[in-house]
Amino acid sequence: MRRICRAGENAPFACNWFDIACTLIFDKSVPSSLSAIRFAAVVARWAVRIALALLLLAALAWGVLHWAIVPRIDQLRPRLERLATRWVGAPVSIGAISAESNGLTPVIELTGVTVHDAQGRAGLAIARAQVAFSITSLLRGGVEQLALDGPQLDIRRTAQGRLLIGGLDISGDASGDTRAADWFFAQPEFVVQGGAVRWIDDTRPDMPPVALSNLRLVIRNGRLHHQLRLDATPDSAWGAPFTLTGQFRQPIFARHPGRWRDWNGQAYALLPRVDVSRLRQYVDLRADWGVEVTQGQGALRLWLDARRGQITGITADLALGAVTATLGPELEPLALTSLSGRVGWQKHNGREEITTRNLRFADRDGLIWPGGNFQLSFQDGGAGGIGGGTLEAEQLDLGVLAKIARRLPLPRQVHEQLALHPVAGRVETIQAHWTGSMDAPRNWQVSARASDLTVGAQALPSKPDGKPRAGIPGIEGAQLTVQATPAGGQADLTIKDGALTFPGVFERPRIALQTLTARAQWTVNAQTGQIAVDVPQAAFANADATGHLRANWHTATGQGDARFPGVLDLDGVITRADGARVWRYLPLHIPQAARDY
Repeated sequence: MRRICRAGENAPFACNWFDIACTLIFDKSVPSSLSAIRFAAVVARWAVRIALALLLLAALAWGVLHWAIVPRIDQLRPRLERLATRWVGAPVSIGAISAESNGLTPVIELTGVTVHDAQGRAGLAIARAQVAFSITSLLRGGVEQLALDGPQLDIRRTAQGRLLIGGLDISGDASGDTRAADWFFAQPEFVVQGGAVRWIDDTRPDMPPVALSNLRLVIRNGRLHHQLRLDATPDSAWGAPFTLTGQFRQPIFARHPGRWRDWNGQAYALLPRVDVSRLRQYVDLRADWGVEVTQGQGALRLWLDARRGQITGITADLALGAVTATLGPELEPLALTSLSGRVGWQKHNGREEITTRNLRFADRDGLIWPGGNFQLSFQDGGAGGIGGGTLEAEQLDLGVLAKIARRLPLPRQVHEQLALHPVAGRVETIQAHWTGSMDAPRNWQVSARASDLTVGAQALPSKPDGKPRAGIPGIEGAQLTVQATPAGGQADLTIKDGALTFPGVFERPRIALQTLTARAQWTVNAQTGQIAVDVPQAAFANADATGHLRANWHTATGQGDARFPGVLDLDGVITRADGARVWRYLPLHIPQAARDY
């Protein structure tokens, strides 16, 4: 191979390094092992030279920083004000500057720093600030650490809904100038000691500002992650000092770190004592959530999950007293004397989940919810989606739940059924699955076990010809285990000192029972609407009779009301009976004269 280097054997580095490498590698007269060694030596020499050049450049920058800039820092104040204004995106004024060389990182102290908003108001006033620089921070146009001592900060929501912190627009969307927020959330560390903050809401000009004192704030920013911790003391009317922490991640390819509405993460708040009713003066819960809290004091722990700037989950540990809230425009207020436990809400991909853990409360009428776990998960089937949900719960006091449910924003059909069928007792466990919407579920399956169960009967209006119409039966004092689907199910029933009620069937619909045990299966034909019930065994006793029986009942041929009262096949043995009370058990379809006889 032709040698390209002509600088002589003693000056190989006068040649192009690529030519030298080609000669060593491809020249057949050079041994292969020697070629590799020589090539590695060339690469090593150049790597050392590049490293020395970078080190020299860093030393030169360090020297300029410490020997040229630091001693003359106060003379550079006007230029630094202009530079800070450009970096922050808002007018910045500095009273005085001093600097101190501290090893590799100089520390600059600023006094009388003010950041103005677009209207010229002082949004942030800082008595003293310490700024630590490094060579890398100067190259990227930032700082290594920014520590503020005793700042007076205004957080303002403008009449247009923009969010300003210290006069800087950090609304976090693309419609505003994000330079200030981008710069702020690109700095490695931001520390505030002993500051004060005022929240000013221009959308509610009649409300006084909310003030926080003894502020301590630490924000640490990485390439893609952001961490914060805030400790502050509110006005005594609001409560005790609180703590707020957060960890968030921004998208990998995000061009603007200040667009926090694109972040994902979690925030945590610890409020040892807070008056939550004061929130309604500053946050329109009625417009945003349909909720109005008029009273509530106690302790809270809150976890908020956020995705793309939207809240997707809330978990709260509660220890509140004297809570009064209205959860819907047409609902009665929910008034509780105490409330404790954990409640949670999650929403992801159109699916919502509501949970409670060890929830206990007492209302003003003395009803007590003893605690228990509840989980409801559902998905709306609108817009062509597949809806459905699951329900799992234990230790549910139905009487208390029915009263509370009248004050909850449940579907209209649920409120109507609760009004028609008063319920009481305790559900030990319940599991339910369904598809479709909650208003019209289909393909559902329910498994439940209840004790001391009472369900009110529902009477129906008479037929047009004046004949009675069989209503929906009621039950009192029952122990029930049931499994049901749209096609049918089975149940085991035990009643002790209870009753059954059959409106529209007997002249006196309520039948008192000393004991009753029964097992039943039923089927429902979805196409014809025909119903069949089979009771293979049952035993009963009351003041009128004692015995056991088996029964089979099914609807009559036809549609609608023509199916009822249906056909009953009854076979039993009565071991004790009061003949004078037979009329009591004759159905209303038997003529009045026969029943009176």
